[in-house]
Amino acid sequence: MKAFEIASSKDLMGKLLLKQDFDGFLLEEMELVMSRTYRIDGRIRKEFFGDPEEGGAELPAYEFCSWEEEKPFVTSLIRGKRAPLKFSIVLRKKPEETAAFLKGLGLPTEPGESPVDAFVFTIRFEKGVTTIVSGTSYSTFTMDKEAEKAWDLELERFLNGAGIEYEV
Repeated sequence: MKAFEIASSKDLMGKLLLKQDFDGFLLEEMELVMSRTYRIDGRIRKEFFGDPEEGGAELPAYEFCSWEEEKPFVTSLIRGKRAPLKFSIVLRKKPEETAAFLKGLGLPTEPGESPVDAFVFTIRFEKGVTTIVSGTSYSTFTMDKEAEKAWDLELERFLNGAGIEYEV
């Protein structure tokens, strides 16, 4: 786990809400506190879509909704003259990207074999300060933190590539 204090909240929010820098991630959850509190659980409720064989809609590809899909709604909530009191957004790598990342590290990628369930990061804004904290969700206990350290470096490369300035 690594924490990055973001130099410019305004710049980060522009990239998060108005550009495509974060569109490749899935939204795990979000909490936005303004005049009221909004909570979004990004987990897809498959029962909502019905059975495709019985005329129901086709199921989404992922267990969680994409940030790109949810971004317009979140932007509509945040847009205005006043900044939120605080917010927390948890984004995660897509499963196929997680598998490719693990494979590159020489680690198992199959569910049930891989010790890693997901690579995530949390964007937190409170009292004018924005931080991004990396996280690794393990499916089983392991003393090996190679994947976690690699994810910390990968997230740092992502932030640098997106031109997001920070302090560690």
